[in-house]
Amino acid sequence: MKNMIFFSIFFLMMLYLSGCAVNETTGLITITNLTDKDFNNIKIGGTVLSAYLSKGVKVDYWYYKNLFGNLTGSGITKVIYVNNTNSTTTSYDEPLNFLPGYEYHIEVILQENKHCYFYIYSGRKGEYSYADIDPDDGIHDPRE
Repeated sequence: MKNMIFFSIFFLMMLYLSGCAVNETTGLITITNLTDKDFNNIKIGGTVLSAYLSKGVKVDYWYYKNLFGNLTGSGITKVIYVNNTNSTTTSYDEPLNFLPGYEYHIEVILQENKHCYFYIYSGRKGEYSYADIDPDDGIHDPRE
């Protein structure tokens, strides 16, 4: 019995210490729904990132190989790319390329009180921060 308890505690500690992290072979896409609407089938190409995205919810999608394709979702009409270094925005409707080793952020935003858009930010190696982004600090533009 003591061995079983010890093994269970040891196993839980190992799980806690070896949690998911962005590294050379693992990437993360965080999708945040900043609207008061629900969405279905958020996809990159044929890969489903979230089958259902409730209003106000944040979803993490971990991946282990390149994700390539158009970013789509039911009821979301446009993809807007946000340049992290100078805060400019550009409408974008070509396929995107998400690489392992980077963390990307996507926001669903309601514009003009009628259209919902994806706002996509460049990927960054390591811990993500919107502040103090240095262009030479491991940034990946998913449009490339």
